[in-house]
Amino acid sequence: MSSKGSLEGNDTVRFERSLPGSATRVWEHLTGAKHVPVWFGGEGAIEPRVGGAVKLMGGMFTGAVKEWQPGKRLVHSMSLTGVPAPETTVSYDLAEHDGAVHLTLSQGPLAAPFLAGSFSGWHTFLDRLEAMLRGEDPGDVMQAMQTHRNAYLKDYPEGAAFG
Repeated sequence: MSSKGSLEGNDTVRFERSLPGSATRVWEHLTGAKHVPVWFGGEGAIEPRVGGAVKLMGGMFTGAVKEWQPGKRLVHSMSLTGVPAPETTVSYDLAEHDGAVHLTLSQGPLAAPFLAGSFSGWHTFLDRLEAMLRGEDPGDVMQAMQTHRNAYLKDYPEGAAFG
């Protein structure tokens, strides 16, 4: 399974990862108050209920929980504060398989100028989540983000105007 994201249609980013541990443990790291700020790289929280507030990276990203199925599925809206872009929907689907958890993450719809940023962000955040689950240091979020951004800009150059 590649760690690189793929494009569904022309407006949805998708990642699939195999993560160590049980669905319960992955869910706690994905949504827990002490873990979200680490894997997402800044102050943040996901209020654990349908209708709950989502605030990530110090409020840079905001939204509301649309689906909350512990250990199985999380769906929330996401808006980039201060940027006139349409709201998107992010979904995380978890399934246990052979002692690991298969995570599928999707975000869309996204306008073309936001694809490279979304790809690089989710690639970075999922790498950090996986490192945490393995008990490893997730490293510097901004350095990783820039490395991934440079790689994704090769495929989605229209995103160069943002960031």
